[in-house]
Amino acid sequence: HVAILIPEMGRVYKRTLGSLTGELFGLEKLPVPYLINQALISAFFGTETLFEGISRRPGEGTTEFLISQRYIKAADPKNPYPSESQVVEFFRQKGFFASEGLGGDVVYIHEDLGLGILDSHPGNFIVNAEGIKPFDIHFEILNEDSVAAISRILE
Repeated sequence: HVAILIPEMGRVYKRTLGSLTGELFGLEKLPVPYLINQALISAFFGTETLFEGISRRPGEGTTEFLISQRYIKAADPKNPYPSESQVVEFFRQKGFFASEGLGGDVVYIHEDLGLGILDSHPGNFIVNAEGIKPFDIHFEILNEDSVAAISRILE
């Protein structure tokens, strides 16, 4: 993402970079899977993401998405990120446990829902007055029952 803070609006605008080739939730990276990921983050973690639009740059064949998120003001601007142990506890309280993913990265798994969370390093979270808030994590479908779980979560 390219992220731009607009302080007077209290929002951070984020544009995806380059081509969205590949897959998300086992589907071609189209707006629906991308939006489902953003909706899951909001539903699980009480954040707010607005889908602002889709763009194609003249002369390029790539599609980019623009979203905005409410700016998360750090409780301590000099130390805005949680520790690894705080991230582990944050996810444990939400029903996720840490597991080693491909390449040795940590993946947080919710076995009952069949969902995993990737890109969950401390730099993708801010500690504010309410606690830890994620802003750039990615859900992954782990099994076929996940689709039903997602439907229930987003009802």
